[in-house]
Amino acid sequence: MDTEQRSGSIGVITPDEELMIRKKGWGEQEILGWRKEKKEKRKAEVEHTVQLTGLDHDSFNGWVSLYYVTAEGISGLTPRLTYEEYVRSTNKDPELIEFILRVSRPEAVNAFDDLADEFNKDLDRIKRDKDLVAVKNFFERAQLLIKGK
Repeated sequence: MDTEQRSGSIGVITPDEELMIRKKGWGEQEILGWRKEKKEKRKAEVEHTVQLTGLDHDSFNGWVSLYYVTAEGISGLTPRLTYEEYVRSTNKDPELIEFILRVSRPEAVNAFDDLADEFNKDLDRIKRDKDLVAVKNFFERAQLLIKGK
């Protein structure tokens, strides 16, 4: 989704909403209804994935870039965020943020944070040694933790 937004009488209007206004003739009520429906779908998705691993599967996106790291690109690796940092940085709705953090299982969140901390502590060495094996290992561990596979 494009990050440009404009303001309207119902708050910030995203490009997706702008498209609905133009193409479907939506007004304020339709946009508000669509927002509510999107939020409810997202909450249901979070509840489902938390039942599986204790974490919102969206948090795996914070680790996906490790899959694509090459020896040439390893120097560009950046620290991983904690679970709460990731959730807060990728969601704009305070109600949704608090919901995700509330329903996530504390032991899974701690394991996520421990993995991020371990990665971050080893990051300088990984870059210096161009240790792609370690990068792959962290990716696989994150995948198992967050996705359960």
